[in-house]
Amino acid sequence: MYRFYSARAREGLGYKKQSIVQNDEARERFIDHIRKLAEQSADAAIRLVVEINKAAEQEEGKPVFPLQHSIYAELEEVHARQTAEKQQSETADDSASSAGTAPEYGAQNKLVTTEQYEELKRRMREKLGQLNAGFDPEILSIGAQMAAYHVEAGARRFADFSRRMIADLGDVIRPYLKPIYTAARQMPGMEEYAAQMDSYEQVEAFDMADLDKAEKTSQPTGTGAQYRLAGIYDMTGAVEKDTNETGNLRPEKNFRKDLERFSRAFADELGWEHETDRKGKTIYAQTNIAPAGGDGSFTLWAPETDLGIYVSVPVAPQSYDNRYGYSNNLKIKDIMGFGEPILWRLRNKEQTFLPNGHNRYAPADITVGELAELAKKELNAYLDNITAAKTLDHILQENQNTRNDERRENSSEKDYPAYGDGSRKDGALGTGILSAEKPVATVSGESGGIARFDRPDRNTGDAVAAGRQHSNGTKIR
Repeated sequence: MYRFYSARAREGLGYKKQSIVQNDEARERFIDHIRKLAEQSADAAIRLVVEINKAAEQEEGKPVFPLQHSIYAELEEVHARQTAEKQQSETADDSASSAGTAPEYGAQNKLVTTEQYEELKRRMREKLGQLNAGFDPEILSIGAQMAAYHVEAGARRFADFSRRMIADLGDVIRPYLKPIYTAARQMPGMEEYAAQMDSYEQVEAFDMADLDKAEKTSQPTGTGAQYRLAGIYDMTGAVEKDTNETGNLRPEKNFRKDLERFSRAFADELGWEHETDRKGKTIYAQTNIAPAGGDGSFTLWAPETDLGIYVSVPVAPQSYDNRYGYSNNLKIKDIMGFGEPILWRLRNKEQTFLPNGHNRYAPADITVGELAELAKKELNAYLDNITAAKTLDHILQENQNTRNDERRENSSEKDYPAYGDGSRKDGALGTGILSAEKPVATVSGESGGIARFDRPDRNTGDAVAAGRQHSNGTKIR
C-alpha cells in the first residue's frame, strides 16, 4: 500500500494540471490515501508525507504540505493513539510470554512449517557431510526452503537469517548462505516477504566477517553495576505479528527490554525509584521510534525528595538502502552530534529541567555503575549549590534585620523622646501619638507653595488633606 500511494503521488509532479502541489482535487485524493495508510501505520503515513514533500521540493520548488498544514497534527494524534495501543499490546505479550503462552519461533509458519524444517535440516546435514563427493545441487534446493522458513518466521534480513542457519548447521553452511537466501526470494508464496528482505546487491556486498562482529556486539554485557546496553538490536525472537507496513517491530521490542534491564540495574545501584503512571504502575522504560529513528527513556526519583534523573538513549536504523529504505536493525547512535549519544540530566517533579541545569552526555557503552557515579556527583553538586545559596540568603536577611532594628531604635529613642505622661512628640509625618486636642500639625508655608497637610486624628480616624495653596493663599484644586 505504501509503495502504491507513493507512486500515485509522484505521477503528476512537474505537471501543473495533475500535480498534487497545484491541483486541489489531486491533493485531496492524496490526503485520503495518507489517512488510509495512517490507520494501518501512522509511522508509514508520516514517512510518506516526508518522502513526497522532498520529491515535490525537487520537482516544483515547494512542498505539498507546508509546516502549518493540519495533516501534521492529525498524524501526530493517530501516532500517539497507536503508540499507546502498541504499548498495551506489548505489555500483554510480555505477560503472555512470562506465562509460557507466547508462540514459538516459526510456530505460525504456513509455507514451511517447523516440522518440515526439522526434516530439511536433517537432510541438509547429510548433504553437507558428503561434500567430498563433489557439489550437490540439492543443497541449494533444500537450503532455499530452509531460508524460506526463517524469513517467514521473522528473520527477514540476511544477517539475522545467517546467524540462525549457522546456529543450526555450523560454519560449514557459510559458503551457501548468500545463494540460498537469494533463491528463497523467488519461491512461490514469498512475494509478501520479499519487500522486507535485503536486496541482491545488499547481500552480495555483505561482509561475512561483519556477521561475527554484529553477533558479538548485539548482546548486553555484565550484570549489576557492570551492565552495559547491547548497542545493536536485531529481529531475534520475531514472530509474524511483529511485521507491519514499515518493517519489523522486534528490534524496538528488543531495545526496550534491554533498556528496562539497564534501568532496573541503575535503580538498584542508586537506591532510587522508578516513575509510575497515573494508575501507579511502574514505568521501567518507554520507547518512541519512527522508521528513521527515535529514542528510549526512563526516569528515576531520589527517595524523600522531588529530585530525579531523566535518561534518553537515541537509536536509528543500522543502515539505509536507496531501494528498500531503512533496515529493521536498530543501533544506538549519536543522532544529535554531541559526540556521545546517551543524554541525561537532573530534573524535579514540576520541571523537566532544573533551574540552571544542563544536559549531560555519556558514551553508548557506559556501565550502570559509571552512570550512577556521574548522577550522584551531579546531584551532590546541585544540593551543595542550593545550601550555599540558602546560607547566603540567611546572612543577608539577618544583616538587613539588624539594620532595621537599629533604625527603629534610633528613631524612637533619639528623635522623639517620651513625655512624662507617656505620649511622644509628633514628627512632621505623624509617627508620634497625638492627643484629641491636637488633630492638625502645620508645616511652614515656605516650601514650594505647599501650605499645609492635615493628618488623620489618631483617636477618631477622621481627617482629610486640606489641599495645596499658592503662596498668596489660593487653594490648588
